[in-house]
Amino acid sequence: MSLNTTKPPLDDVRVRQAINFAVDKAAVQNASGGTQLAEVATTILPPTMGARQEYDLYPSEGHTGDLEEARALLEEAGVTDGFEMVLDTRAQPKIQAQSEAIQEALGELGIDVQLNVIDSATYYETIGTISQQHDAAITGWCPDWASSAGTFLPPLFHGSSILEKGNSNLAQIDDPEINTRIEEIRAMTDLDAASEEWGKLDEQIMELAPIVPLVYESTITVPGENVAGLYSSPGAATGGIDLVLVGLKDPERG
Repeated sequence: MSLNTTKPPLDDVRVRQAINFAVDKAAVQNASGGTQLAEVATTILPPTMGARQEYDLYPSEGHTGDLEEARALLEEAGVTDGFEMVLDTRAQPKIQAQSEAIQEALGELGIDVQLNVIDSATYYETIGTISQQHDAAITGWCPDWASSAGTFLPPLFHGSSILEKGNSNLAQIDDPEINTRIEEIRAMTDLDAASEEWGKLDEQIMELAPIVPLVYESTITVPGENVAGLYSSPGAATGGIDLVLVGLKDPERG
């Protein structure tokens, strides 16, 4: 869930951190299909990426949310009477269930989350247009290949990615330190060292809480016994299946 850092009170890092503490990720996991289809997320980079380093800046027992810590941060930020925020979400049962879990959790803090349900066909076009984007949005993001942190983090968090249309930096975060660090790591020629630095940058970004990592989703694919050349491709638009080499073992069987 991206948090629009240009919208008050989300422009205060303590408010964004409070939201990270408050979200009941276990409830979001259940809404996503349970443990077989989703793992609770604490980092930006998913477990399948070699650059990922494990950490949890906003822990809670059972990943159900720490409302006490969240309230303390809101009080520190001077936001004690609650506030309203609009969450952009898709007209899909799973995504709406995730949104309702977030709505319920934040409601415990007096945060009134209004769901703005957008048709799936126009969802990313709408939230990628700055003039139409609201306070928060639930999205998905996946690597093109398992070691591609260099193509995973910059589009989401580099200030140069903020565009009037086709915007992928939905948090609209333009932090000089993050921008500089991205450019420094991109320039590294030692790929193993760069991978380690991408993992460190993940945590550095989350200290500013521009998003709430919710879940790492999985897909289950059941191919027919006569199908050959079936390979997973995380970035594929066809549900994670690379269709380039897919064919039949025995064409005569159909």
